[in-house]
Amino acid sequence: PGTTLALSTVTPGALEGQGTATRNTLSQDCNLEAFFTATNWATTTVGLLYRDLGTNDGGGQNRYSAFVSATAVSLYWAGTQIGVYTYAAIPNGAAIKLRVDVRGALHRVFVNGIERITVWNYGNVMPGKHAVTVVGGFGAVYGFSAHLGNNYAVGRQQ
Repeated sequence: PGTTLALSTVTPGALEGQGTATRNTLSQDCNLEAFFTATNWATTTVGLLYRDLGTNDGGGQNRYSAFVSATAVSLYWAGTQIGVYTYAAIPNGAAIKLRVDVRGALHRVFVNGIERITVWNYGNVMPGKHAVTVVGGFGAVYGFSAHLGNNYAVGRQQ
C-alpha cells in the first residue's frame, strides 16, 4: 500500500516509481547498498531503511533511515536527524550509490564510495527489517545488495 514501485521495463532488475519496498528479513548488523537515479533530484529523496521494528507508524519512529537528496545525505533515528553531510547538487538523471554499514551502535553512511557520516547511536540495537525507498519524485533503484550479520548464538547483545 502507498507504493507505485514496479519492475522496470527499461532496466532489468530495477524498481521504478516511488514508495518503499521492504524485505521482511530481520538483521542487526548489516551492510546495505543500492544504486539510485532520479529524473529530478530537486524533488526526489531516496534512501535505505534498516533495523525497522515494523510498527507501521508512518513516521519512521522505530527505524534508522539514511536519505540522499539533491544536496545532502542524512541519517535519522526515530525521525530525529543524527547525522548530515552536504555537497554540490546531484545532476538530474545522475546515478548515486548509497551504502550503510552498521556494526552494533556504529553507523557509517557512504555516498559513491566515500564515507560521509559516522555516528554512534544506541537508539535500537535490536534486529529489524530493511528496505529501499523513493520519496517525492520519480526514481529507480537497482543493484541492491544486503550483507546481513549473524545474531549471537549464545547470550544477548550488550
